[in-house]
Amino acid sequence: MNKSWRFMLLTAILGVILLHPVRAFAHRLIVLHLEGQENMVQVLYDDGTAASRATISLVGENGDVIWTGSADGNGKVSLPGYSYYKGVADDGLGHRVMFTPGEESQVIPRWVAATGGVAFLLFVAALAKFFSKRSTHPNCPHPSPLPEGEGNCREGEGELPSP
Repeated sequence: MNKSWRFMLLTAILGVILLHPVRAFAHRLIVLHLEGQENMVQVLYDDGTAASRATISLVGENGDVIWTGSADGNGKVSLPGYSYYKGVADDGLGHRVMFTPGEESQVIPRWVAATGGVAFLLFVAALAKFFSKRSTHPNCPHPSPLPEGEGNCREGEGELPSP
């Protein structure tokens, strides 16, 4: 197995290990509009745990906060009956999500996010490998990223002979 394949295999294995922890300590927030309960939402983390510390702020069309409320122990919040432009749920720990009236939070499945992360790491590794390739020419002491036969020697420093 040549060095480039070993490098890419090692990068892929390391990426999978780092992106697939046994227990994740970071969560995304999800806001669910509860069916059958008008003006009631539930704020959850993506693993289903209730975000009991969350606060919800409703923002009007002019950008001003028109209402703020806190979630109960089950992550539920009873919203006022008047209309709003968008809502913002924040758990105070750095997790925040915006939602609009009547729409659920959009959630990217974990396998899609993990696959995208591994693909990004492999792309960066391939770019690093591509740009790290250097070839030295017999008459030029300087490394060159150019193909064989196209040196980058300066005048008087071992230039390649003319064809």
